[in-house]
Amino acid sequence: MQSPDLLLLDEPTNHLDLEGIIWLEKFLPKEAPSYLLVSHDRFFLQNMINRTIEINPVYPGGLFAIDGTYEKFLELKESFLKGQSSRNAPSPQKRAENSTGCADLPKREHPSQNLGSKTLMNF
Repeated sequence: MQSPDLLLLDEPTNHLDLEGIIWLEKFLPKEAPSYLLVSHDRFFLQNMINRTIEINPVYPGGLFAIDGTYEKFLELKESFLKGQSSRNAPSPQKRAENSTGCADLPKREHPSQNLGSKTLMNF
């Protein structure tokens, strides 16, 4: 039997105790030189990965790929998303042009404030 070229792991730590997770963290680098890992276990990801790819339509091409630790991925992802939101945010001038706030509406006076040429009728 040969070693696999690629090992696919879907949530491998879900049913493992701490001892099993530690064993897996030691086993993978020695026995599976290439593996694709799907996990919500952030500590396991931080210890085991050297490349992260997130699939999400918010990214150009639908992918965001980073070489490095999971922590580095989170930092670069946050930076990217902040840059996207600031780039997509309207400028102060555009906000003023597109605003529908009360400040942009013509001021209306209360009827008691402007009786000048109006005729009041009582029925």
